[in-house]
Amino acid sequence: MKRLRSKWFAVGATLLALGLITYNRLRPASFPLDENLLRTESRAKLIAPNGPWHKRVWFELTYSRKHPPTNPLAHRFNSTEPRSCHIHSLLNQCMETTGTEYIVEKKVALGTVMFGHTNVLNGIEWVQAFQDALQKNSPQWYDFGDHTFKSNNLVLLRYDENTVLVLTPEAAKKYREQHPKLVLLEP
Repeated sequence: MKRLRSKWFAVGATLLALGLITYNRLRPASFPLDENLLRTESRAKLIAPNGPWHKRVWFELTYSRKHPPTNPLAHRFNSTEPRSCHIHSLLNQCMETTGTEYIVEKKVALGTVMFGHTNVLNGIEWVQAFQDALQKNSPQWYDFGDHTFKSNNLVLLRYDENTVLVLTPEAAKKYREQHPKLVLLEP
C-alpha cells in the first residue's frame, strides 16, 4: 500500500513539475504576433530551455520569491547627455522597470534613437521620456528590403494596460485597421 502511494505521489509531483515548466509557454499571447513583430524579453528570467528538468522546476519555484515585482518609483536613472541608444535594449529596460510588454517591428528594433535627460528620473518618468524620444527624435534603422537607412518618428499604440506596440506610421495604420481597440499614445 505504501509503495502504491509513493508511486502516485511521484506521478503527481512529476505532472505538477511539467505543468509549472510549461505554464508560461502555454499562456495566450497578449497580442497576436506576425513575422514582422518582436516582443521585449526580461533579462532576469532567462534559463536554458535544454537544462535538466529538476533545475528548471527549482528555478520556476524560487524565481518569484527571489525577484518580486519592482516598484517603478523606486528606480532612479541619473542624468545623461543625449546619445544614440539601441531601441530594443532600452525597450527591454522599460519593460523591466514598469512591467509593460513592448511589441516592436523587427526592422525598428535594430535601430537607434537619440536619448538623454538632464534630471534624475524615477522609473515612470524615465520610461515616459524614452517613449517621447521614440515619438519625437526621429529614430534611425536600416531597412533590409530597400537597403537604405530610414529615419522617422515612431507611433506607440496601447493594446491593453500591459502591452504597447512600437511601430512605423505605415505599420501603425495597418494594425489600427486590423485591431480597432488600439489606442494612440500621445507624446
